This record gives sequence, structure tokens and C-alpha cells, in this order.
Amino acid sequence: MIMARKEKNRPLNITYLILVEGSTELIYFQNLKEAHGHFGFTIKLKKAKHGNPATLIEEALKESEKGVYSQIWCVYDCDVLVKNKNETFDGVYRRAQKKGIQFAESMPCIEVWFVLHFEKPKNSYQDGDAVVTDLKKHIPDYRKNQNWQERNLYSSLKEHSTQALTNVLKLPLIAHYCENTATSVNVLVQIFDEG
Repeated sequence: MIMARKEKNRPLNITYLILVEGSTELIYFQNLKEAHGHFGFTIKLKKAKHGNPATLIEEALKESEKGVYSQIWCVYDCDVLVKNKNETFDGVYRRAQKKGIQFAESMPCIEVWFVLHFEKPKNSYQDGDAVVTDLKKHIPDYRKNQNWQERNLYSSLKEHSTQALTNVLKLPLIAHYCENTATSVNVLVQIFDEG
């Protein structure tokens, strides 16, 4: 008698919505999605209409009302939050948490996640340009323009992903008003890697 192989008990048709703040995040997650073709779940990527975290989270709340997504993620940089502490952001963030919306935040910017593929970044950066300067030590031709990123971004990082997951553990947990370097992008990336 031939026994059928047991399949992993994984729910099918899980649908993720990933709302991103900018083009860099959109390109990175699009490339990651394409590199990790998965059966059993769907990932929809969407760039926010306005590149500010509070507005992005408001969009996520509107999307959650549709009831079509298993999980909704918001991907954004925290540098603007540190410069402009905002009660509107705090309120919308708390509402989103109550709705189960997830967050992949980076301080000061997503390039911190990229630097982690090569080294533990500095404890604190003055701004995103300083992070890009460190990233260029490892990817000298890195550019924050769409054409370069679409061709090169993910391929420049993918072989170093294990190092990034190790290095991220050396950073403090993200808190959007904290001025220390931090990111939680790894949590979202691991959905792709483990899926």
C-alpha cells in the first residue's frame, strides 16, 4: 500500500497587503516577492498616496475595512516622526494596532535594513544620507533612483540575507520616536523566506 506524503498544514489563500511609504520600499518588496514565488498566499504591494506615516496608516485602516486581507503591513521610515512628534500619528497608530495592522519601521530609513546585510550600522545616524554613505561602502554604485534599484537592489543584497538576520538582533527594538538606529523590516521579510 502506498501512503500519500503529508503536506505541511498551512492555511491556503492567505492574502497580505503591504503598504509602503516610498519607491525604495516598493521596489525592494516587489523584487523580494518575485524572487520568492509562493503557493498558498497572495501578496499585494501598494505605494501610499502620500509619503507620510500617519497617512499611510490611515490608508491601511481603510483597506482593513474591506475585510479582504489576512494581514496588512505598513512599511515606513521613522526619521520624520522623530523630527515632528505628532499626536495624529499616535492616535492612528493605536487604532491600527487594535485592528491587527502590522508595522515594518526603520530608523532613520529602510537603508538601515540594507546596511545590516553587511555590518551592524552605527547606533545613531544624523539622517538617511548618512546611512546611504555607509551602504555605499558595500554597494558603491547604490542609487536612490528607480532605474538603478529595479535592476540591482535585491540582487545586491540577497546573498547576504542571513547576515542581515543575524545583525538585526544586535539592534534595539524599534520605537518610532527613538533616535537610535533600528528596524523591524526583518519580521516582514521572514514571511517571504519562511512561506
